[in-house]
Amino acid sequence: MKRIVQCLAVLMFLSVALPAYSQPVASQPAPTVTVTKTAAPAPVPVKVEPAKAAASQPVAAPAASAPAEVSIGKAALDYGLQLLGIIVLALLGGLARVLMKKYGLEAQSALVNDILEKAVGYAEQTAHKKLKLDGKPTPSAEKMKLAIDFAGKMAQEYKIKDKGAGWWEDKLEGWLGTKKVSG
Repeated sequence: MKRIVQCLAVLMFLSVALPAYSQPVASQPAPTVTVTKTAAPAPVPVKVEPAKAAASQPVAAPAASAPAEVSIGKAALDYGLQLLGIIVLALLGGLARVLMKKYGLEAQSALVNDILEKAVGYAEQTAHKKLKLDGKPTPSAEKMKLAIDFAGKMAQEYKIKDKGAGWWEDKLEGWLGTKKVSG
């Protein structure tokens, strides 16, 4: 319950804080640039084309448009819709958790993780014993086979329907990979 309240508090904070950052910032008018001629030592007669004559004139930057004003009603509607979206997402997350509990998916996931942990422990312990007896380390593929066989036996004991050796191998690989990354 405490975690849900914390999540809702963070979501409400974000719903108020993030829209403030998305508002357009009033832009300053661009400075005008003027080009001045300097005195040349000797005037040289040059035939000036109209396009070049326009280039020597003072150049002004385009006028900045005034920021569009947003009415209070539109802003309130925007914030209200964002808040409503966050509340709906939070409720859908809670609904998903309730459904997972109701249909036993959460308990089965915990059971599978328990089986994986025990299978890895069994394979490591068996390899450790073999190292002490033979003096040679057990190859990883053989450890994986031991873990898969043990996981299959545990699944039958816990009455989890048969998933097959490939499924357990994939789960063990993923589970070991996340343990290496987090450990």
